[in-house]
Amino acid sequence: MCAEWFDPEHGLERFAEWCNENYYVIDGEGTIQLDKDILVKGNKIYSPDTCIFVPKRINCMFSGSSRKNVNGLPMVLSGRLNGALFIRLFQAA
Repeated sequence: MCAEWFDPEHGLERFAEWCNENYYVIDGEGTIQLDKDILVKGNKIYSPDTCIFVPKRINCMFSGSSRKNVNGLPMVLSGRLNGALFIRLFQAA
């Protein structure tokens, strides 16, 4: 995760603000996922310049499997529940 989003004091606020500005819904599409390496092939850092929300079916075209941790970095999952954005971080095993 980039320093801007990982900052212990304001990182979560900055990340949530970016998510709220960039998240969208497509009628008929199920889950929208946050991706870090479609825009920048092979990227390993979540940042405003490298992340994009995409439908799950599109994201699956670019990845071999979902819920895969790389290099011990946390996974980030997000979505909407009753109109509110939620973000879930999973620590690498």
